[in-house]
Formats: sequence, structure tokens, C-alpha cells
Amino acid sequence: MSIVIWLCFAIMIAILATSIVNIARRGRADRLEYYKNYKKGKFWAIYFVAIPLFYLANKFNGSAADEAFFDAVKSSVDLVVLKYDYSAVKPLMEANSAFKAVMWLCFVMVALNASFLAVTIVYRRVLNHVWKERAKNAKKCFVVVGFNPQNKSIVKSIAKKGESANCIVVAKEVNEDLKKFAFVEKVSYAKVESTDDFAKNLRELFKDFDNRSVEVIVNTGDDKINLAFTEQIAGVISELSLEKYCPGGDRGLNAYVFGEPENKSTFLKFVKRTSGLVHYVNKYKLVAYDFVYNYPLTEFMDDEQIDYATATVKSGVSLNVALIGFGKANRQIFLTSVENNQFMSIEDGKFVPKAVNYWIYDKKDARNDKNLNHDYYRFERELGQDEYLPLPCKPANEKFFELDINDDDFYKSLKENLSEKSGKKNYNYLIVAFGSDLENLDFAEKICTKLKEWEIFEQTKVFVKIRDDKLKNDVIGSVDKDVDFIVFGNEGELVYNVNAIVNEKNEALAMDRHRCYELAYAYESEKKKAAQEMRDIVKIDEDGEKLKATRSWYKQTQFQREANIYGVLAIRMKLQLIGFDLRDKADGEKDASDEFMCAYEKDDPIVYDGSEIEGRKGVVYTNDSFKFDSLRGRMAIQEHQRWNAYAITCGMIPMPVAKMKEGKFKNFELRKHGCLTTFDGLVNYRKIRAEVEHRSEEETDVIRYDYQILDDVKWLAGRADKKIVKK
Repeated sequence: MSIVIWLCFAIMIAILATSIVNIARRGRADRLEYYKNYKKGKFWAIYFVAIPLFYLANKFNGSAADEAFFDAVKSSVDLVVLKYDYSAVKPLMEANSAFKAVMWLCFVMVALNASFLAVTIVYRRVLNHVWKERAKNAKKCFVVVGFNPQNKSIVKSIAKKGESANCIVVAKEVNEDLKKFAFVEKVSYAKVESTDDFAKNLRELFKDFDNRSVEVIVNTGDDKINLAFTEQIAGVISELSLEKYCPGGDRGLNAYVFGEPENKSTFLKFVKRTSGLVHYVNKYKLVAYDFVYNYPLTEFMDDEQIDYATATVKSGVSLNVALIGFGKANRQIFLTSVENNQFMSIEDGKFVPKAVNYWIYDKKDARNDKNLNHDYYRFERELGQDEYLPLPCKPANEKFFELDINDDDFYKSLKENLSEKSGKKNYNYLIVAFGSDLENLDFAEKICTKLKEWEIFEQTKVFVKIRDDKLKNDVIGSVDKDVDFIVFGNEGELVYNVNAIVNEKNEALAMDRHRCYELAYAYESEKKKAAQEMRDIVKIDEDGEKLKATRSWYKQTQFQREANIYGVLAIRMKLQLIGFDLRDKADGEKDASDEFMCAYEKDDPIVYDGSEIEGRKGVVYTNDSFKFDSLRGRMAIQEHQRWNAYAITCGMIPMPVAKMKEGKFKNFELRKHGCLTTFDGLVNYRKIRAEVEHRSEEETDVIRYDYQILDDVKWLAGRADKKIVKK
């Protein structure tokens, strides 16, 4: 008897120890599943051990061997539903202290086995309440509306920032998947029956917006539902007068709402209505920003294509971009590339625009698109018979091909468009984004083979859009590093990531630049005022001016804000044209900022006025100091060409001269702008404006703005935690 008792004791101790070790070594998700296994009866060993214990007790009570065994089995089965046959074991427990200890251990373990899941559920509910209360009272809280795989990625990115306990996931249905996810990621959840209840719940959750920042991210996967939530949020902002707080600040309410590009104008109405507290998130634009920043057309060019001394593309070099598929992703990449990749060349001694060729392939007629027709093609189709300042050139040469990738004519056409003609050099990008990730990957492999057959692979870079970061890591990461193509578009990193949503790097730098310029203007105004009042003290409220500057950023139109964003987005491309590049400050490469400035200012030095605001040195710009035959002057011309391209993609057309003489120089609602002209035309623009406004041409000059980006690039790099290096 003693041997059996101690053997059962050893087995139960082993089960208990194994359980403790398994719980300790598992992650939160695996641990939760492990708890659930108790209820599912997978831990049968506990009940198996109970059989010999009940058998010993029945034999002690005088039962025959067979009767004692079957009664022991019945008693062990009853333990599953917590029916303890205490009367059967009581006599032996009273007679044998070792048996008593082992039997009680068995009863306790059976109880734990049966109650583990129930205890876990209660524990999760308690934690959810605690975490929700903590989030409600935190200085900064995130509310993620909608529960789907994309929002799971957003919540995980919040957790990486160490702020998961300050996050609440709001969903129409709180199911087991949400509860498990919330437990694992240490976030809380809340149920909203309908969008109409959201404003009420938001006010109840955060009774005081004055002492905290609440960041609401709306991404349900349905634009109609997103807009309904946005309407509720805008109502809360208006009702509580939250417009008094600065967008992106440390108090009040900010909403970041996802929407499809075809519904952009509706979402932008809320941006305007809430003074920028509602932010429109276009996932395709985020992907395009990343692609164009990391892979401007200059990224893989060298002195075969670029004359670094003049920052021009060499004569005879053909620049080609083939887009395979023209859905929302490639359409946005096309527009962003046109807005960014603007080049100049020297032909017959003249500094002239160098257009990029875009070869666009889709199985349907991709040119007939309402957004393209409303915006990009307006400049081509809607210019009237009015007199204009000299018109800028078309920003790109694009040609559409209604061909399926399975058509034989597709390969013939692609080869023709990417191959060298008449001995001309060429440089090609080929961007694949027509189907699923696997379809894109499969086609990329095949097209790389064809490029090698056509003997143009070496001068062609192939890019493949892969949305799924797991696929990228598992498939691309597992193959030879020397793959023939470059993958981009990882949405988990670029889109469904709180840093990309709340603090997109290009917009953040553009806003910072805007604030610093506004601060400089405030100091300049104060200096003029001090001179008039004959006083020496020049002082402004810097914090107040910065707040005003941030608010003024959102008072601008979307066109104005994005014009600034695209300005900083193009910095890498500009530097690469001169033989330099941008890198993170922590990168090991040697800082070459001074070397760049020396090359950039050669024969045309920047004149500083002695002032310095936020580390930016004030620059003197006079109409007589512009030297357009210098590298600095040529980059200013290139910058205006880039701005023209941006304006044209947004549907801007020039303001007629007659209207400008009436004092109408720009109208963002009608999408007309007097500066949409050649660089030389800007000289006539300032003359007309000076005459109409009775001011000097120095005061009406706009050419200086085309100098500012590269004049300030060393300072801008520092603000972005970057440095200039040799390419």
C-alpha cells in the first residue's frame, strides 16, 4: 500500500511541477491556451492517478478486488464534474496520514483543473477594467476603432512604444478573439453598439479632455462607417470646443481616419471643419511616400547618367518607369513620382527640362479614371484662350497600354519601351503592383528572366509590392539575399503603424520647417516694430508663436500643406543629383555636410543676415543676387519645375494674366495659381503683382522660395536627425 501511495504522490507532484514550468515558460497567448486545456480534459493524468487511490480505499473498506476497481473508476469519473466520493476514502484517510495527504492533494488538483478557465476569465475581466481605468486617466491615450488584422498591427505598434496599457480597442462585437488579443497585448476593450453611441461613450470614457491627449484611430475597413464615426468625433470636438487645442498637441482630441482616395474630398471636409483635429489617412499615399523617399529615380544612377557638377541628367539618357498594374497603389506611386522626380538636362547649351517616360500597363483602360481626369489631366485639357504667363512643360511623358500580362503583345511592348533605341542610353524602373502578393512575386520572377533574355536587366531595377510583412520575412527573407528584385509596401510597417499614422516623417519635418519659418517671420516683424518705436529690446513669445504656427499649418489648404511635404520629400533626390545623400545620424558614414555646402555654394555663396532662429541662419535674398547659371541657381529652377509638377497633378491651372491684373493671383477653391509658370515667368509675375499692389518687386518676389529648401538643407537634415554624406 505504501508503495502505491508514494508512487501516486510522486506522479501528482510531477504533474504539478510540469504545469508550473509550462506556465512560466509560455508567452501570454500560449499560457491562455494552456489554461483552457484543463477544462478540455487533456490533463487526464490527474484522474488516472485517482483510480489506484480510490481502489486502495475501497479494498480497505472490505470490497472485493473487482468491485473495488470498478467503484474506483466510477469515483474517478465523477471527479470530472467535481463529485467527490469522500465517504469512500474517509476511513483510510483517518487510518493512514500519508494516504490522507495524497488524497487531499488529488482533490485540490482536480478542483484547480476544473476551475482554471473560470478563474482565467474572471482574471481577464478584472484586468480589462483596471487597464481601461488606467487608460481613461492617462496623460496620453489611444482609442483604436474597429477590430481587424490591420488594427491588430496598429495596437502592437502602440505596445512597442510602451503605451499599450493606455490603449482601448473599440468594437461593435466583443468576441473571444478580441478578449484574447487584449489580454495578450495588455490593452483594454470596449463595446459600442452603434456609431450613434460613439460620441456618448467617448465623452463618458474621457470626462476631461483638458488634461490629456486622446488619439483616436478609425479604421473599420468601410469608408461609410469610418465617416459615421468621424461625424461623431467632429460633434464631440465642436460640443466641447476642443478646437482651442493645437492639432497633435498634448491636450484635447485628435482623430486619424482611414479613407479610400476616391472619397478624399469628403474626409477633407472634416479636416477643415475641425481645424485639423481630424486627420485624413490615405494608406496608398503613405506607401508612395516611402517608396519615392527610399527609391527616387536617382537612387541607382551614377556618373553614367548624372553630371554631378551641373546636377543634370546627361544628354541622350532615357529615363523610363514601367508600371505593371494601375490600381490605387501604382496610381499613387505614379503621381508621387511625377511630383518628385523632376530633372533638367543640358541640350545644345541650354538648361532644359528632362521628362521621365511612364509606360503604364493594365488589363483595363486605366486612363479613364475620375481622379486623374479631375486632377492630373486638367492642365492638359482645360486651358482656355486666355493670356497666361509662359506655360510650364508637361510634367511627364506617360502612355497607357490596355494589355493583360498574359498577352504576347505585352512582352513585345515592354521590351520595345525599355530597350535602347538608336544607341541611346537608358535607365529603367519596373514596378509590379497588379495583384496579390504571391501573384506579384511570381510575375517578378518571370519578368526578371525576360529582362535577362532581352539583355537589359543590368540597367533595370524591378520593384515588387508586398503588403504582408510575414510573407516578406518568411519568403523573401529565406531565399538568397541576391534576389533579382526589391520588395516594398510592407503595410504593417508603413501604414498600420502608429508612428506612420500619427507622426509621418515627411509631414513632421514639413510642419517643423513651417513653424520655424513662422517664428523667423515673427522675429522679423518684431524687429521692424522695435525700429519704428526706437527701442533696442526685441522679444517675442516663442511658445505662443509656435502654437500659432502649428494652427496656421492646418488653416492652410490641403494643397498648401502637401506642397510643403513634397518639398522635403524631394531632398534626397536633389542631394543625389549633386553626388550626396541623406543618412541617419547614427549611421557610421562620415558627415559631408560642409563638403556639400562647398560644392553647392561654389560661384554663388549664400549671404546670411546674422540672425539665427531655432538653429536656422537667416538668408538675404535680393532680386539682383539670383544667379541662375550657378549650381545653386539651377537647383532653384529644378525646384520650381518640381513645384509645377506637383501643382499640375493636383489639378491646378495657371491664373490668367487679366485676372492677376485685377489682383487675383491664386484661388485654391477654383484651383488656379499665378505661379504656375516657367522660372522666367516668375519674374513677370512679381512685376505684375508689384504694379497691382503698389509694392516693390523685392516685396512681391517668389523666386526666393525655390532657393530655400537646399539653402537650408544642412539645417533641415539636422532637424530630421539625419546627416549629409557622399553618395
